[in-house]
Amino acid sequence: MVRQGRQISPTGYYHIVARGSNREKIFNDDVSKLYFQDLLKSVSIEENYSVNSYCILDDHVHLLVKCDHNSLGRAMKRLNVGYASFYNRSNKREGHVFHDRYKSETVDNEVYLLSVMCYIHYNPLRVGLVKDPSKYPWSSFIEYSQNESTVINKDEMDKVLAFFTDGIMGFEKFHEECEYSEHLDTPGDLETMRKLILDDQINQFYSENNIESLEDIKKDKELMRGLVSKLLNETPVSHRKIAEHLEINSNVVHQVSTGKY
Repeated sequence: MVRQGRQISPTGYYHIVARGSNREKIFNDDVSKLYFQDLLKSVSIEENYSVNSYCILDDHVHLLVKCDHNSLGRAMKRLNVGYASFYNRSNKREGHVFHDRYKSETVDNEVYLLSVMCYIHYNPLRVGLVKDPSKYPWSSFIEYSQNESTVINKDEMDKVLAFFTDGIMGFEKFHEECEYSEHLDTPGDLETMRKLILDDQINQFYSENNIESLEDIKKDKELMRGLVSKLLNETPVSHRKIAEHLEINSNVVHQVSTGKY
């Protein structure tokens, strides 16, 4: 099958995801994550692209970069080959480290830029590593919150913080309030993320209503209406998925959505 050419971003920004082959944990310790950080910085300088944000997880990495389209492939090749060489050498192995080609999507406007940035910084929360993005040391959130550019480009940092009238405080508040979003996720990732989103909202509902279990909600029509309404309004999950997660008939979700329940 002939591979399709990558789209050209009108803004020059690209969201990139590179994953370990066969879901292997290729960033499996602090040393490997630090090496990738340093490599990302050095290649960005040598290839003249700007890192806006990033997050390094155990089995994949998210990048948001500003780069000339013609230079993007070369820059990513240097990054992937450079890290693969380090990883294979460190683990006394041979073969592919990254899964196929890296994925990329264009970022066409400033609103979407901020959405992708927020999504990248929230990845450690989605997989349950931390509950606060400032507690995860391998993403650019800390660089922004401390106003100290290490890997990310200083001009990019200034540009992002200028979006917020309160500077860093506005940046952090934006991350607290930004909506759930999905960017370049595999079906398995999406399924996991949606379950986490639903569980988070359900636990909030438990706390707000002093409830201990889903069975208590199923016995009370008003509570069920309230919970389903919350999930419909505050998550990006479909009616069918909400019904499956709550183990109820999908007609209940539909009726709540139309005000007939």
